[in-house]
Amino acid sequence: MKNYDAERLIARYQEKPISIGKIAEEFNLCKVTVSKILKASNIKLWSRQYLNIGELKFDYFKNIDTEIKAYLLGLFAADGCIYSSACSKLFIIQMKSEDAYMIDFIKNELQAPRKTVTDKRDNSQTITVVNDIFVEI
Repeated sequence: MKNYDAERLIARYQEKPISIGKIAEEFNLCKVTVSKILKASNIKLWSRQYLNIGELKFDYFKNIDTEIKAYLLGLFAADGCIYSSACSKLFIIQMKSEDAYMIDFIKNELQAPRKTVTDKRDNSQTITVVNDIFVEI
């Protein structure tokens, strides 16, 4: 049996979203062993939405300290939508074609990893942020 430090493994896993496979590589263990360690310690496993978080600034609105943040928060409150499903929460905003440049600005400002979607009917653009923490803040 391989030697490993379960406390260090758990701390590393909880530090930020990381897959079980990557933790297994770091600790030179198999995925099944890592999974058993985490489950035995009642550690909640990262969902796909968190593993795909990329560089999303999920706490962007935690502190409204710039004019841009204040403006975007107002824009989101007026024109955005929050949707909750059984497994995740998401934020959606859609802009008509002449304001679509704002979708790119929002995506860059939040460092959102998702693609923008263009509606073929009217060329409006949409961005969706799937992240419970971002939606709750």
